[in-house]
Amino acid sequence: MQNCYDTAPASNWYNNAGLQWLAREAPREGLRLFMVGGSVRDHILGRTCADIDLVCAQDPTPLAKTLARTFKGHWFSLDAARNYSRVILPPPHACQYDFSPLRAPDLSGDLALRDFTINAMAIDLADLPDSGNTSSQTQVPPCPDLRIFDPLHGQEDLTSKRLRLCSPTVLDDDPLRILKGLRHCATLGFRLSPRARSTCAAAAQGLEGIAPERIRSEIAGIFSAKHLNHLRYTLTELHVCGAAAVLNLTPPPSEPLEQHTYTALERAFTLLDLCNKECSYLATRMQWSAGDEFTYRSLGLFTTWIRSSTAPDKSVSASSEPHLKLSRKGSTWLRWFLACPEDILAQLERLNWQRYPRRALQHLAYTGAPLPQGLAALVFFCRHRMDNSADIHTLAELWHVSGTCIDKGRLKPLIPAMLIQQRFPLIQGKDLGACLESMNAAERLGNISNNTEAWEWLEEYVHKQNFAPTEP
Repeated sequence: MQNCYDTAPASNWYNNAGLQWLAREAPREGLRLFMVGGSVRDHILGRTCADIDLVCAQDPTPLAKTLARTFKGHWFSLDAARNYSRVILPPPHACQYDFSPLRAPDLSGDLALRDFTINAMAIDLADLPDSGNTSSQTQVPPCPDLRIFDPLHGQEDLTSKRLRLCSPTVLDDDPLRILKGLRHCATLGFRLSPRARSTCAAAAQGLEGIAPERIRSEIAGIFSAKHLNHLRYTLTELHVCGAAAVLNLTPPPSEPLEQHTYTALERAFTLLDLCNKECSYLATRMQWSAGDEFTYRSLGLFTTWIRSSTAPDKSVSASSEPHLKLSRKGSTWLRWFLACPEDILAQLERLNWQRYPRRALQHLAYTGAPLPQGLAALVFFCRHRMDNSADIHTLAELWHVSGTCIDKGRLKPLIPAMLIQQRFPLIQGKDLGACLESMNAAERLGNISNNTEAWEWLEEYVHKQNFAPTEP
């Protein structure tokens, strides 16, 4: 085993109070605890990791429960039959720890059962230097390097940015690992080894039997890519291995359509970068949850891919929605994006949306946009101009205004229903609904623009409908 060890800086672990506690307590309980998987990979890459996998030869459940009690966290059973469990610690020590026994007689055998060599490394917690306390504010002192147990040479693959399988059968055990590997390509910039590529193609049909929720999680991860070139490579491999066809995501692209798709994605990345540079208000909101595991940014990139995979001379409809078992929130937003006309911002401009943002919101609601979350989709329809970013800033202002005039997904009328009934008590039920709908239409068409004009319009509407007002 000693020949499989390498070293990596240890300082990243000094301020993890949970790990420091485990490093001290595990030996007292007679346990030899190892960090494994993505937490070791991210540690070597210098990436922050708040999701740590831990294994040992015995059942680690009692130790996991004690960790949760000590830090006032929560313990969950993930698989009682196999003694898998999870601990989530609250701030200031916020972190997630997954515990499990070894799946093989020794650590080498356990690592060989994992998916990719970059996820098949381990660190013995006994090697973790003790910071002396568990405060998250501890100043990190100099410390020796940690030993990395690396029997499959995962560190070499990390350096080469190569994705290599731990064994030829790991995809048969769980075909979802195909998408997990492609997620690493999208987010970390890796490339599949030739053998991994051919093995993915042979195993892709197995994705048919995977739960949509698990597939959705990996797809969301793929479209969280920060670099267009990484995403482009990943989507190409998604088609090459046959996974896109098996999952019925998009049809195999012809060369012109492929260029159309990546031109659309390039434009989407450009607009997102423009948001980051020019409008932090909008950039922050693009990172909000869009439902399920998606942010508005990642769901927008995913939907751009779906939408642009239809030939430019053909219409895109909500029927193109992929079957990923999205939540109602995510599905509604995605359908709006797919159905949204390309000239949506030109339509709003004709309504003078800069001056009358409520009129623009009325138009969006009329066309079926969910509000306010539908506004996130409009980022991807902005017109990027080299000399300014007018659409980005106007959209930010529209989103800002929406916060004061939208309640539970509906645009508040210029005159609340309660005030209408106080003035005209005969307007009830369906009549009140028809009145509010007519008022919204009048605002959308530009006939009224403020509260004063709305009251004048209402008086005229009531007169035409023969509703009598109450006496003052």
